[in-house]
Amino acid sequence: MLFVRYPSAALCILALLAPSCLHSQTAPAHFTPEPHGTDSPIIAKKSADTPDFSWYREIVSRIPPMKVDRGAVPPMITWEGFGYDPLTAEQYRELLARGFAQNLHLDEKLIPAALAMQAAGSPVILMQGGGGAFPSDQAGDTSVWTHQFEAGYKPTEGARPCLSITLGWAKEADHIRGTLRRFKEAGVTVNGVWMDWEGDPLYGKDRYDQAIHCTRCRALLPARALANRAAFEAFCRRRFVELIGAYLAAPVLEIFPGCSVTNWNAMVSTPDRKLTDWDYDVIDPSMPAFFTHTNPSAYGDTTWWRLWKPEYRNDQEHVDRFWMYQLIRQPSDEAVNRLKWMPEKTTLPWVARWLPEHDKYQLPVMSRSRYRELLRHLWLRGATGMQVFNPKFKGYEQMAVFEVEDAAAVYREMMAFHELIEKGEPINLKYPGVQDAAPLWSGLRNGNRAVFRVFSPTQGKTDVTVTVWPDVILKVKADSSGATYTVERNGAAIKVSKPK
Repeated sequence: MLFVRYPSAALCILALLAPSCLHSQTAPAHFTPEPHGTDSPIIAKKSADTPDFSWYREIVSRIPPMKVDRGAVPPMITWEGFGYDPLTAEQYRELLARGFAQNLHLDEKLIPAALAMQAAGSPVILMQGGGGAFPSDQAGDTSVWTHQFEAGYKPTEGARPCLSITLGWAKEADHIRGTLRRFKEAGVTVNGVWMDWEGDPLYGKDRYDQAIHCTRCRALLPARALANRAAFEAFCRRRFVELIGAYLAAPVLEIFPGCSVTNWNAMVSTPDRKLTDWDYDVIDPSMPAFFTHTNPSAYGDTTWWRLWKPEYRNDQEHVDRFWMYQLIRQPSDEAVNRLKWMPEKTTLPWVARWLPEHDKYQLPVMSRSRYRELLRHLWLRGATGMQVFNPKFKGYEQMAVFEVEDAAAVYREMMAFHELIEKGEPINLKYPGVQDAAPLWSGLRNGNRAVFRVFSPTQGKTDVTVTVWPDVILKVKADSSGATYTVERNGAAIKVSKPK
């Protein structure tokens, strides 16, 4: 049963559980749900030898084309994918039909590929990584940009960039401007720059020790930034966000004002709701200026798995609950902050079900069916695009294929609501605790239209109360299969639809 509470004398239910325009939630032919046993959580199995592995062939052969329009929602990109050489127009269209685009590096040598993509109707999205001392090291001689240590001090790691020197950042910003101008002069419109810069001053075990022993830092940085380790690490986080905004996002928007721009870990963190990173390290308050989108992560990785506690029941269902909590937490908390403090921005999360950092391949894995459930809820919590982190580990290539296959299946399903994904606002960002059996629901609304989904990890049906609008409250039954509903209102009339 589905109940509606709508405080109006003119209440009229036009349709209840009627057939809708939603696609069936049946999985593609290649999808094999993994078992929810009571004893042994899923562990990744080695793939058969695939010396001639081809991402294009895998995606086109395993994933059916979509039957719905994606509207203005960008196609997804993958970490590993389709190379950087121009593909044929047919290949670009085949990828788009499955929800994907080839992504390119910010390199003028790739202008021919960008032109080929654009001619085939694919948006041009640039993505590449950068870490370590980049882009500080673009300043040239190390004496220009590294710490100037006081006599007698020897760092335990290599000398890091001095936080007061931005010459390398400025040079990289000029490089970005120049490269994008050449794209533009060639007739390319760059639609997205979704980067993965994650170097200094973001990380480093000895970064505080180096800074307090640097004569230049002591002379140029605010004293409060060097007062203690906690103050310095908070300063480093803010400094990183400031630098990537000024020297990455701003130059992109100078050349392509309509471009979407984000960078890994560009997120809204506030004193009221501080986000947490790996190992629950607190992300100090920061606001990503200039970026059009934030970039939280939903990674089923080794670092998060360290937070598993021995008292948790060690079966697949409880492993799934653990991962659902870990993967939905950061995108949801970030959305709360963003909607309050920077509501003009939307979000483009990175997603990955299985990420065995440090070669920890025996990492217990979230089941594919539960991971797909997670992805649905991320779309219904404000994601306006998605980046699939699918590194291909030798001997486990099939796991990387599953990442892409699962993301594509959910993308195909959720594009039935592309107008709400483009313009809607999330209507619920709460989530169950790490081992809770409580139901989960998410949704979007815009004007007089809404979509929401309910799910319960328990057997049987559970009542869920869904507030679609303040004056429209629905009570629905949730089960472990999950269900999606659309809602339309016309004055006092409410129409609720659900797939068969």
